[in-house]
Amino acid sequence: MSSQIANALSKARERTGLTSAPFMIPGQTPKTVVIPKYKNTQRTWVIMLSVVMIVGGAFLWFSNHFSSSEKQVKQPLHGETVASTSAASTTSQPNHPEVRAEIQDLVKSLVISAVMPGSVPRMIMQGRVIKVGEPVEQNLIFSGIKDGNLLFTDQNGAVYTRRY
Repeated sequence: MSSQIANALSKARERTGLTSAPFMIPGQTPKTVVIPKYKNTQRTWVIMLSVVMIVGGAFLWFSNHFSSSEKQVKQPLHGETVASTSAASTTSQPNHPEVRAEIQDLVKSLVISAVMPGSVPRMIMQGRVIKVGEPVEQNLIFSGIKDGNLLFTDQNGAVYTRRY
């Protein structure tokens, strides 16, 4: 073992011209430390993440407020949407609209990035913010959120659910 250390010290002496490593000299500490190099890297990452968060927040804010597909009609509140959906299905239509398997498969295959419950529930799908009452696909409309499920309604009034 000591021969390996001696070999390593002799190779270091050949490369640097020093007879001992800086950490081996008593009372002397090395003047240059590697930490300042990483300080700049850490600062760079903090700045980059701050910029990404600001740009992401601005994107979400602008997409919610200045969407070209945004309707000028005031959307009903979350509780009203669910209540009207359940009330309409029980009182006005005695026989429930038929739930079609192909639309249920379509609802299950939707790639949803985020769900934002609140006074006006929203979801992000394929980079687009969809609010309650807006179309998701051709004949499918996002109806709201109830008990951890996303609600979708087709043109016949059938309600499709998907867990999020």
